[in-house]
Amino acid sequence: MCGSAQSAFPGSPPGPGSGAAWGLIGLGIGLLVVLVAGLSTAAAIVLVLGEDNLAWGAVLGSLALGLVMLGASGFIAGAGRGFALRPLGLSPSVPSPVRAFSYAALALGGSLGFTAAYSWVVTTLDFAVLVPPDIPLELVLPGPAALLTIAALAFWTPLTEEVFFRGFVFGQLAERFGFVWAAFASAVVFSLFHADPGVLLPIFVTGLLLAWLYRQTRSLWPAVAAHAAQNAIALSATVWLQ
Repeated sequence: MCGSAQSAFPGSPPGPGSGAAWGLIGLGIGLLVVLVAGLSTAAAIVLVLGEDNLAWGAVLGSLALGLVMLGASGFIAGAGRGFALRPLGLSPSVPSPVRAFSYAALALGGSLGFTAAYSWVVTTLDFAVLVPPDIPLELVLPGPAALLTIAALAFWTPLTEEVFFRGFVFGQLAERFGFVWAAFASAVVFSLFHADPGVLLPIFVTGLLLAWLYRQTRSLWPAVAAHAAQNAIALSATVWLQ
């Protein structure tokens, strides 16, 4: 393994020699912590609050799961030296803001376009189980409190998921296996994490596009922005069209 965790970004795209220093064992530990501690905590919050408080369950569950993602990936990437997010791609700037914006727009457009085409195909063919579900209006807090839902699902969730799935998972896999295999494997993990047959393929494609975006821009921020924009569009459709 070349380099160190602290020298990974900015300067070299995710890939062999990028310096992602937490190794496959660290990667496995991080995945296990998120799957066991993160998902169980989020699920427990939703269960305790009950069906009458699904919106608060979504907000608080997102907060808890995101904290576990950040904590697991940050401390493992810190390699015993404390909490570190910079090795995970959160560099303070991108090499070219204009290019980063262009690539982010391409990734967002590709993700939205594929999702729309996929939805049309499975709906036309009457494959009900594969139709992407709408976001229930019950998941959005009423009135001005809807801003909390937007903050949680359109900003916090994209940030923490990009740090974990692209910065932590994809970053280490790219270090070991190169871009193509790492993008594929991390997109599979990202897709399975959402555990709904209706979104498995669209989220897989989104994961590929976000991994490509991360590699092209050498920073996680454009991927966070594209992910946030897609979530915000979905939430807006829920609020305004239902």
